[in-house]
Amino acid sequence: MRRAGYTLLELLITVGVIATLFTIVVEVLNPVELLAEGRDSRRMSEVTSLDKAIAFATAQNLGIYQGDPNTVYLSLPNTTGGISPDYLGSCPEYSSFLPPLISPWKYSCANKTSYRKTDGTGWIPINFKTLPVVPINDLTPDPTNDASKGLYYDYVSGWEINAQMESNKYQWGGNSDRESTDGGDTILLYEKGNQFTFMPPEVQARFDTPVQVPTSCSDTLNPLNSGQNYEIYDRWTVPGNEKGAATKLWYWQGCDSNPCPWFNKLETGEFLRLALYEDNPSSPVSNAGRRISDIVSVQGDLTGSGGPFSKWYSAALPSPVPINLGSTYIVGIGQGGSTGNGYSVPYEITGGCANYLPNGSTSVSYVATANGTLGSVVEGYGPSSRQAGIIGISYAKN
Repeated sequence: MRRAGYTLLELLITVGVIATLFTIVVEVLNPVELLAEGRDSRRMSEVTSLDKAIAFATAQNLGIYQGDPNTVYLSLPNTTGGISPDYLGSCPEYSSFLPPLISPWKYSCANKTSYRKTDGTGWIPINFKTLPVVPINDLTPDPTNDASKGLYYDYVSGWEINAQMESNKYQWGGNSDRESTDGGDTILLYEKGNQFTFMPPEVQARFDTPVQVPTSCSDTLNPLNSGQNYEIYDRWTVPGNEKGAATKLWYWQGCDSNPCPWFNKLETGEFLRLALYEDNPSSPVSNAGRRISDIVSVQGDLTGSGGPFSKWYSAALPSPVPINLGSTYIVGIGQGGSTGNGYSVPYEITGGCANYLPNGSTSVSYVATANGTLGSVVEGYGPSSRQAGIIGISYAKN
């Protein structure tokens, strides 16, 4: 006699097999990643088309207006009509997501009613309509165009256009990496343009994370007054266990007294130089590691003799540096410029401050007397009995 249907057990087995096959297909094909790869392909195509359109425009009219200096134009539309007096410019609604710019740089977002137009009112302010041959009819924004995700295009006159890849395949370190292989000066964005040094370094990392030495462990009452003829090298194992790219270097100064003496603070017109070095403890102390970053300057901004105070200062690296969190690096603090005053670097004596990150058997400071100038390698004598300097980095990761 023929059965009228399936048993419950047979149905459950069938559903289980289908669910297993579905899970395998999703894991293998990864539709979310495939969609992201498709958007990235569109980004690369659109940025390339925009680059070619600008090149063709300047070939037809060498003096065509390309935009204001010190302005980063974004594909994000201004939907409120708001204007900010600071670096946000005409993009105040994105204040929670845009990397802060250093004056005189500012952002510009075209009005939502015209941001795709090519008549000079669009997000790229070139009036393509005035050309004998119009190379483009629509300023396409990023496929996602979401500041909260860091997915938008940016442009500066001169010219340079950047886009953020979102797929694992095309991001920096992916198996078809396009961000670090495009010939630009950052490994974190896909770049096209006539010159890759026009964009301010602050915009290269749309999201980064600071990791800083705890300030509470410094003895700011007894600073190492290094005058103008010392540099200090902090060996530091950066917390974490993943790959990233160093985007900023940080330095902290504080003063516990009031009035605060001039040598205990970075005043307006004074600055320190910072750089990142690789750690090579097997080398002689005089050559403990090569410099792997640009040398950047931390600018002072304090006036008067008031106190107490404490403050972190940062400087963006022109080119992000690949690092491995959990590995040891050396941060150099070097002589800066001032009106004749030296600078003072906080320190603590070995034996205290267990949470002070550059402390311990694998973390020591080097102090050199090479006129305070940071060089291509770590130079100096050590290890010092002091843990000198309070430093940090910011890093970005895909």
